[in-house]
Amino acid sequence: MVEFVKLRPIKGAGREIKASLDGLISALKGAAEEGAIQLSLSSGDAHTQWTIDLSKEKHRVAAGPSRRPDFEVAMTEETWHQIASGELAPHEAYGRGLIAVRGDLELGRRVFAHLKDEPRLARKG
Repeated sequence: MVEFVKLRPIKGAGREIKASLDGLISALKGAAEEGAIQLSLSSGDAHTQWTIDLSKEKHRVAAGPSRRPDFEVAMTEETWHQIASGELAPHEAYGRGLIAVRGDLELGRRVFAHLKDEPRLARKG
């Protein structure tokens, strides 16, 4: 059985979305990735969008949609909290239909790789 690699718990990964996204930006410090990621989160009837801007000068997060996202990720707030806290692997969430992605999948893969807890997939049993 394959166990997917989870992310290192992100600082601020409690129930506050902005704090967890600020923690994500902090965890990406020093990463050479560039691009705009749009994160769409839903909770019941409420939907929010966040832009994660990975530029050469500075990585930052802002409320609202990206003008031109390179990579888009959509999920529930609960799924985001599970991923950010290291409880749920992004690939597992995708495989279970909990995440929808669009755009530059390689950018998304590189960002998640920078945040993962282990260097590669671990095999169980």
